[in-house]
Amino acid sequence: MVKPALATFTRSKQVPKQGVHAKQYFNNVYIEHEKLEAFKAYFGFEQEIPLAYLYLLAQRAQAAFMLTKSYGLPIPGTIHLNNQLKQTAVGKVHEPFDLRLTCSIAYKDVGSLHPKFLVEIYQNGQSVAECESHYLVKRKSKNKGTKREKPIPKISLAEFEETWHLPKDIGKQYAEVSNDHNPIHTSKTAAKLLGFRAPIAQGWCVVSKAINAIERSTQKNITSINVGFNEPAYLPSTIEFLLDKKEIELVTDGKLVLAGEFT
Repeated sequence: MVKPALATFTRSKQVPKQGVHAKQYFNNVYIEHEKLEAFKAYFGFEQEIPLAYLYLLAQRAQAAFMLTKSYGLPIPGTIHLNNQLKQTAVGKVHEPFDLRLTCSIAYKDVGSLHPKFLVEIYQNGQSVAECESHYLVKRKSKNKGTKREKPIPKISLAEFEETWHLPKDIGKQYAEVSNDHNPIHTSKTAAKLLGFRAPIAQGWCVVSKAINAIERSTQKNITSINVGFNEPAYLPSTIEFLLDKKEIELVTDGKLVLAGEFT
């Protein structure tokens, strides 16, 4: 899917005045058992279908819709701001899923656009999970905007913490178990072309590590997680994982990479 995504680079950053309000359905979606087992082994998950893996189904649906004319915006350079994932029932590995995707993009004359996706995952007519994702498509504006203040770490005394060392090839490792082959995670050239000084870790790779750390710490499986992506984790890097009650933070070089909450 990398080449078709790169081909959208020439699209304009415009939406119709009525905005975009579209739906798409993906029926009889099966989990690739070998990929699932590889994903579980890589992160150390033991559940039949880990919460973190359900996002990969939603991500595939979002990527497929972004390729359509109904979406219409360029995919390269799109920034993932926030992700809310909630599991509502336990899915079965060998039975098909049905996905219902809703995409909303409000019209703006000037300024950046904020695509919003909701992917509802069903199995046998029963809700299994919901994933809401918010993105940013930057556009130049004639008016000077105020510079957004970057969030700073808040957790000063953590109930649980550990240090992660992300090697420079973790982008390639994660791509093999997730099918997320976005070149900004695996290629220095591609990363620099899109404004990064080096390849960056996939956001959901970091979140999956966080989910595993939460479950190891609490000895419970979590059912929902809401995370905001604040700073890229350049590869290689060292990240501090901090957990306090129901909140988490990931920090590198004093900068907040990610913050979120879970149940």
